[in-house]
Parts: sequence; C-alpha cells; structure tokens
Amino acid sequence: MAESVILKAPCNSCLNLTNHVVVAEKKAGWADDPCEYCYQILACRGCDTVRFRQEITLPIFSDDTGEPRKEISYFPAAVSRRRPKWLHDFSFDVDAEIQSLLNEIYVAIHEDLRVLAGNGIRTILDMVMTRKVGDVGDFAAKLSAVENAGLVSKSNREFLEVTIKAGSASAHRGFKPTQTDLNLLLDITENLISSIYVLPGEVKSLSERVPSRAQRKREK
Repeated sequence: MAESVILKAPCNSCLNLTNHVVVAEKKAGWADDPCEYCYQILACRGCDTVRFRQEITLPIFSDDTGEPRKEISYFPAAVSRRRPKWLHDFSFDVDAEIQSLLNEIYVAIHEDLRVLAGNGIRTILDMVMTRKVGDVGDFAAKLSAVENAGLVSKSNREFLEVTIKAGSASAHRGFKPTQTDLNLLLDITENLISSIYVLPGEVKSLSERVPSRAQRKREK
C-alpha cells in the first residue's frame, strides 16, 4: 500500500496551518498550454475537515530560488476569522437578511475585499438599528434612538460611531481598513447583533432553568 502524502495547508476549522492527508489527486496538462495542473482533495489530520487544493505550475516564470513558479488556491478559500457559533445555531426570524449580509461580509474578508467588507459592516449596522428603532433619520439620530431605547450603553454607542465612520469612509472615500481594523469592526458588530438578537433568548432560557432560592421558615 502506497504511503500517504502529507502536506501543510491552512485549515478553516483549526484556523491554522496544519498537516493534511492527500486523499485523491489528479494531474493534467494540455499540448497548447505550458502550465501543469494538479488537483487534490485534502483532509486535515487534526479535525478531518475536507477541502480542495489546486496547484498550477508556471514553467515560463521563476520564483526567488529559480524554480518554476507555482500558484496555489483552495476551495473553500482560506479563512482568517471564525464565524460566531450563534450565526448557525440561532434563527434570526424576520432578520434573515441580516444573517445573509453578515455571511457575505465574512466572504469578503476571507477574499481580502476589505473595502467591500467595511461598507458591508456599515450597512448591517444601519439595518439592525432601523429594525429596532425605525427609520428615524441619519446615523446620528439612529444611534441616539438605540441608546435611549436601552439597546446599547453610552460607551458602546461611541464604539458604533467609530465603526460607522470607518464603513462610511470605505463606501465614499475608498478607505481600505487593515485586517486588524476589520477584526475590531466585526467584534463591535457581532457584539451588537448578539446583544440584541441572541443573548435575550439565552438569558431567558437560563433564568427559567435556575432553581429558586428556598425561603427560610420563621422561627417561632
């Protein structure tokens, strides 16, 4: 039995570069194409997640070592941020659009489309606030409304203001946030969505399961 081929590849579940087993491989080439193609199915040795790997060898180009240059891509594409568990476990009821847009933002981040991701974050915050307080005006008016409604604290409102300004800069002035910037903006956005849509139900469920404290009998 042939020995298994092991190679390093990014794992979207482990969120790290891990050892992968090559489950299947197919090489191809064409007479009118100087490139060499290698298609592989990989399985992570840590979590057994399966993904597809494509390697194209470009013999007419050389890398820094003088070897033919290779272009490697994965499907699904390598991710840099894990999606929150509640995105899959929790039903958004009438807010399926928010769930869909949030998924699109993660795709944009994984594909390094940072301007689109920044714009999407601004849009999703606008949608969340409008759902809860109505279309009461511009962003400043909506921020005041969600704060007055007790949906966010004063400090969280300040965080949201910065997030919206960054998203507006991406939408109108071509601002390209760094990966670190986007992680911060998403932390703030996920926190808002979780506090409004997820935590209330979870806290209510916990409260119903917590036993009441027994009352002490009065001494005679």
